[in-house]
Amino acid sequence: MKKEFKIFLQSSRFFGIEEYSTQSDLLDIFGEPNAIMGKEAKNAVILRFGNIEFHFTENTLFMIFSDTFDTPTLVENMAEEITHGMKRENFEEVLNKNGVSYKIKDREFDKRYKVIETEGKVEFYFLVEEPDEFVAEVKGLNYFKSDV
Repeated sequence: MKKEFKIFLQSSRFFGIEEYSTQSDLLDIFGEPNAIMGKEAKNAVILRFGNIEFHFTENTLFMIFSDTFDTPTLVENMAEEITHGMKRENFEEVLNKNGVSYKIKDREFDKRYKVIETEGKVEFYFLVEEPDEFVAEVKGLNYFKSDV
């Protein structure tokens, strides 16, 4: 696990991006995004860099999100041992090996998921039962998010 990703898990700071960061801050650090989604100006917008989404409202970052682990990442191989669909127990081993504290909790509105929340309040969502055939989910790790 790369040092920068470990810092993210422990503090929710993502490569210098933190609470109250603006779209300009991200552009200064990462350059042009791969995609811009949502509305412009003061309304909600999402900037996507690699497989990481940065969600803004009123030009202020409020969430970092990714539901894709097996495609090229914003920072190549930042956590190569974390993969889409991996078992929660294996993920816990990765956290323990890297000295990252966490707790396990239920997803409030969907008990099909268990959530691992790291000390930096980064949440990883694990589907614990077989997915519906009409939903693009896999059993195991599906996505992570961090409310900044």
